[in-house]
Amino acid sequence: TILYETFYRDIQKATNNFTSKIGEGAFGPVYKAIMPQGGTFAVKVHSSHSKQGEKEFLAEVRKRKIY
Repeated sequence: TILYETFYRDIQKATNNFTSKIGEGAFGPVYKAIMPQGGTFAVKVHSSHSKQGEKEFLAEVRKRKIY
C-alpha cells in the first residue's frame, strides 16, 4: 500500500494534479505526465462513467505493456 500511495503521488504531481488533460478515450481521460527525471508519457484514467469495464481496461494496459 505504501508503494502504491507513493506511486500515485508521483503520478499526481507529474500530471499537475490531473489538470494536464490531453484527450479522452473510451475508458476516460488521458493526461500528460512529465516526470522529474525528464520522461514524458500519457496517463490513462479509468472513469467510473466509462461504458468499458475494468476487465477491458486492464486488457488494454496489458496489451500495450503499460505498467
